[in-house]
Amino acid sequence: MVDFLRNKGNAIARIRSLENENIVTTIINVYELESGIWAMKNANYQVRIENLSKLLSRIGLLQLESESVNKSARIFGELGREGKVIEDMDILIGGICLVNGCNKIITKNVKHFSRIKGLKVETY
Repeated sequence: MVDFLRNKGNAIARIRSLENENIVTTIINVYELESGIWAMKNANYQVRIENLSKLLSRIGLLQLESESVNKSARIFGELGREGKVIEDMDILIGGICLVNGCNKIITKNVKHFSRIKGLKVETY
């Protein structure tokens, strides 16, 4: 989503290829995007937040709920036992997706998300 908001051609083309599919993101992704905007120096914050809001109004938003927290904790434990630890935010994103029946994720972070069992990872 960052690359889409930055008007990068490959991300825009990938999103357009999904026009007939149900596109969703998680509340964790929204946090990452908003915190990235607010961390920028000398940025036009209001315009960037408005652009993000426009994008989010066109896609589904998956929430962090107790079932996804439980799934994420299990993923954390499994990855830890296997010595394949990834960032907590990525684990939460994966857990939220899986609990909500979303088993495909499109990301540039293939290395981390491919460690989560049950997620099909695609990139652009």
